Order: sequence, then structure tokens, then C-alpha cells
Amino acid sequence: MGLVPAGAKNPFTKIDKQSVIGTLKATGSRDRDILYAQKSELLAPSIIFGWWCWSFGKKNIVTVEAGYTEYLARRQT
Repeated sequence: MGLVPAGAKNPFTKIDKQSVIGTLKATGSRDRDILYAQKSELLAPSIIFGWWCWSFGKKNIVTVEAGYTEYLARRQT
């Protein structure tokens, strides 16, 4: 599995450990701040996609609950 080119981040791409190590080596640095910044960049698409899924799911739950409540209210009248 290859690395995802900069600017073409895909939240569906599974990143393996070797790719992470290769990306960190490619920085050419042992500075923890630089390595942390690179790590954050690798995680950013996953975090954003995770938030989107959570937000989408939360909206669906609210909609289902509202529909369920309305349906039960109609059935009792």
C-alpha cells in the first residue's frame, strides 16, 4: 500500500505501519515537533471523516426519534 500524495487525502485509505514509518523517515528529522506535525497531518483526514460520520449519524438518530414519536402519537388518536 503506497503513501497518499499530499493534497490528495482520502479518508477511506487504510494506512499501514510501514507507510507511517516511511512518511516519518521522509521528514529527514528526529525533532519531535516535526514528527508530531507529520503525525497530525496523517491523522487529519481520519479525524475530519470521523467527525462527519458522527455528525451525520447524530442527525439520523434525531430524525428517526422524531418520526417514531410522531408515528406513535398518530396511532393513539
